[in-house]
Amino acid sequence: MRITAHKGEVRYFGRDWPAFWRRLNTRRVLLKLNDQQLHDIGLSRAQAEREARLPFWKL
Repeated sequence: MRITAHKGEVRYFGRDWPAFWRRLNTRRVLLKLNDQQLHDIGLSRAQAEREARLPFWKL
């Protein structure tokens, strides 16, 4: 699948679907963690929510 991002720039989204799915699932799991679990991995609730709202194609 080809998608034009910026003038002259073409991105290929079809090559890395497994990574996109992992990212989507990981971001969903972040929302299920409690505050202690988030603290253990070094994130605040606000950081986890901000990350979870990102589209799956963004790093």
